[in-house]
Amino acid sequence: MSKYVDIVDGKVSNVETLRSGLVYTCVAGWVDLGHARPDNAARLWNSIDKEHGEGVSGGTWYGVGFGETESKSLWKVTVTDGVSRRFAVRHGLTRKEKESVALAIFLEVSLQFESLQADIFHRLATDSGYSAEDLVSNLIGFYRAVRPGRNYVSDCQPVSKAAAQAVWNSYGPVGALKNTAAVPFIFPCKECPGSPGAPVCGVVPPFLSDITPASSGDLYLAWD
Repeated sequence: MSKYVDIVDGKVSNVETLRSGLVYTCVAGWVDLGHARPDNAARLWNSIDKEHGEGVSGGTWYGVGFGETESKSLWKVTVTDGVSRRFAVRHGLTRKEKESVALAIFLEVSLQFESLQADIFHRLATDSGYSAEDLVSNLIGFYRAVRPGRNYVSDCQPVSKAAAQAVWNSYGPVGALKNTAAVPFIFPCKECPGSPGAPVCGVVPPFLSDITPASSGDLYLAWD
């Protein structure tokens, strides 16, 4: 979960390379630059694209492992927990099919991880589960990994630090705004053209919605 002190200037020239911080964007709402890193999604995509996941099942399927973890301090003790899953993916898929499978697995694990953080035990220490920016930021990280070469954060139209702080001060902490889908929450912002007059659930822009997640069955299955 991002905090007020994490807000950074989205107008800086190196915003695409920042690996931490919180920016507000006109197109995707709040974006956590840590969640938007491509690293974790890149490992998943490499396993699926190269078809060399963990283990092999027969000659038709291969196993792919994927998970999310996080370390936090609870009562002065550092605790690391997370979600880890295994999936069977069919050999010989097209590039488009592989992208669909990768997104389906990525979103499934992301949702399970957010649910873990939202359980009663974790809520004693944090309200990070389903924080408004998490899933949208994860989606940016996924596209950065699978379809690199585009300035995804810049294309979301980030605003200045002062404008982002004004959004937070007017509409509250991101952790108090729960978002259970990878869609943006859009708020009134003086630096955004056509800014709404009140908070609304936005639409995922085309450059973050071109891949359709596959349905479990013909292309991939839960290993367990």
